[in-house]
Parts: sequence; structure tokens; C-alpha cells
Amino acid sequence: MGHARAAHRFDPRPGLTQIAGAIAGAALVYVNYLPAFRRVDPDLSRTAGVFTTFPYPNASWPFSLLDQVVGTALLVGLILAIIDPRNEPVAPKLQPFAIGLVVVAIGVSFGGMHGYAINPARDFGPRLFTLAAGLQNTGFDNHAFWAPIIGPLLGGLLGAATYDGLIRRFLPTSLQEQASSSANNRS
Repeated sequence: MGHARAAHRFDPRPGLTQIAGAIAGAALVYVNYLPAFRRVDPDLSRTAGVFTTFPYPNASWPFSLLDQVVGTALLVGLILAIIDPRNEPVAPKLQPFAIGLVVVAIGVSFGGMHGYAINPARDFGPRLFTLAAGLQNTGFDNHAFWAPIIGPLLGGLLGAATYDGLIRRFLPTSLQEQASSSANNRS
């Protein structure tokens, strides 16, 4: 079964857990830096960007959305390439390092337009926290809040579908898949 085809087993718990963790992380940063925030920005009107991504000034929303879609599609496609056993993957002990390098490369190349959320929870959780904590200019009043949420969702689907459709289907099957297929054919 391809990676993109497994999407029918949707379970919201991992996403909600990531959002909760992002909120908790934002709260910790807020409490830790509150004295500095109050000194530099007493009315908390300019500090929401510490917690969330915002577009480059005057960036139009289609480009912000495209930025997030492409960055996340690259992330998901490259993660699948790194971990796919049919692709002569990176050794398991080195996979986190390789994925970390991918995240850094995406940040360097795609982080300038709209930050690089590349995960909806990474932006949405802290943005919810800034709203609850009373920060001003949180991005909920313009397109800034939805591009790093919708873009990564679309990009993740696009990255997985692209990997499955254009790369994985042409890779040789693993010995385990060959044995399973052979056993199924005999029954």
C-alpha cells in the first residue's frame, strides 16, 4: 500500500496532540520572556511574530500559500524518500539527522516569504496561544493565519502523492513485499 493511500485512516489525535504541545511550548516561551516582552513591547502589539509565522511585508496571499505548499511537499516527499525501505534508505540511526538537514534546507530556501511552518500545528498552536494571552496583531484578522495551516495540509498530500506516483512505484519491491505477494498468489 502506498503512503498516500493510507490517508483514509484519519485519526485526529496526533494533530491535536501536536497543537496542544505547540500551545504548551508557546506558553513556556511567553512566561520565560514576559519581562523582556513588557520592556520592549508594553502593549504586546509587536511580539506575536516571536511565536508564529507572518508573511513578508506586502506579500500577497497566493504566494504565501504557494510557499507553504511547496515547502511542505518537499518535506513530506523527502521524508518518504529517506525512510522508504524500497529506496535503499538512510540507515535508521541517521534518519533523524537526515530529516533535520531537510528541514534546515527548506528553512533556508523557503523560509523568507512566510517563515516555514511546514506543519500546521507549529503555527496554529502558538497563534491560538497569542490570542488567548492577549497579544495584539496575531494574524487572525487577515490571511496570515490560514496560509501556514492550509498550505502545509495541501503540501503534505501533494508531497506524498508525488512520491507515491512518480518515485515509489518505480522502485524495486523489497524482499518482504515479494514474499508476501508470492504467498498471496499461491492461496
